[in-house]
Amino acid sequence: MEPIDKTEIRNRAAKILHTLKPITIFENLYGIFKFNLVNGVLRPPNWKLKTVAVIYMSIFCYLYVVKHYSDQFVESTTKWSREYIMKQVPAWFVLIQYVVSCLKATFPDKSKSDIHIIKTFAELDCLLHFETLNRFYAKSRSRTNILVLFLLIYHLLNFVLDIFSDYDYPRVFLEAHIYLVQKLQIVGFFRLMSMVTQRLDIINGCLNKFILEQERANTTVFSITERQKRMKDKFNFIGHPSESNVQIRNLALMYNIIGKQCCMINELHNFKFFMILLAAFGYVVVTIWTALSYYQTQQFNATGIVIIAIWCLSTICNLTAMAWACEALRRERRKTKISVNMIVMDYSLPKTMRVQAKAFMELIEAWPLRICIYDIFSIDITLLLKFISVSTTYLIVLIQIYHLI
Repeated sequence: MEPIDKTEIRNRAAKILHTLKPITIFENLYGIFKFNLVNGVLRPPNWKLKTVAVIYMSIFCYLYVVKHYSDQFVESTTKWSREYIMKQVPAWFVLIQYVVSCLKATFPDKSKSDIHIIKTFAELDCLLHFETLNRFYAKSRSRTNILVLFLLIYHLLNFVLDIFSDYDYPRVFLEAHIYLVQKLQIVGFFRLMSMVTQRLDIINGCLNKFILEQERANTTVFSITERQKRMKDKFNFIGHPSESNVQIRNLALMYNIIGKQCCMINELHNFKFFMILLAAFGYVVVTIWTALSYYQTQQFNATGIVIIAIWCLSTICNLTAMAWACEALRRERRKTKISVNMIVMDYSLPKTMRVQAKAFMELIEAWPLRICIYDIFSIDITLLLKFISVSTTYLIVLIQIYHLI
């Protein structure tokens, strides 16, 4: 494969940043500076941005802590009951996640930073020859705009619900701030995984186009199927079969880059995944405990339970969005595996091309494209099932504990 021009990589990186710009703008407003674009070159945040990030984070944390602890001394002691403290636990998980995320973005690890991920995206785009695909980056930017718009509407509804259910407005504003940051990070992860999935889909398109051309060459009857109509806009990346054709190997190298991207994204977001999972589980426990507490009192009020249940569903939706993005990538990987296997089993192809396909298959097995939380929990549809199972178990445990207290 020919070496890639550095100027072309910079141009691709600029286009990728343009697709992520709505998310980046909101992150900058909240003091999260992942990179600094200087003369078209991505660089780590300079000392000015680092200073702004640290000051912003420190002021917000100070206000948040002072607000909660001042209430402890000003308000009556009944407010700081067992139920009230439990309600604050998930919010503190989210606050810790915000602080750590801000620090990691401000002082990044070069081997696991967002800059390195953007550069690998740019390198992959150069190899895929995206100039042959019309309006790819414009469509990608449109998807980002839609996600950010949906995020703002969704968060606004939650904020309005909090305003009408809790008259402690300063606390509502502070918690809405950190929860918006968490949702913004989830949207950023969702968008990154979608970008990886889109590029793997292009690789699958190249493989399917080649398989389709082989099927047409081996048949004596010419027919136009719906699949052919869908594939007619894909360029023939692999070309015609020959002993000297090494394009399957090149596609395998692109898949290898995608595997490295998933590994970097996983390592970069491990702590965020863990805190999101803890916050979701904390809300489930708080919801169950509050429901049991209200059920035993004579002044039963369903409003508080409904509010907490809505926030509980909101955190579960965060897990669902993460699992959806990872599961979509896994589906594309399965399609890649099927297509490569079809090439391996096509004995009419030259031996060198089938050998390349076999090596590609081994690479697919080496890179499962699975996102895990510290190699413990795999983020996919099974995570939601496990989460429901654990929550049900704790429901039984909490019911037993509550009757003993």
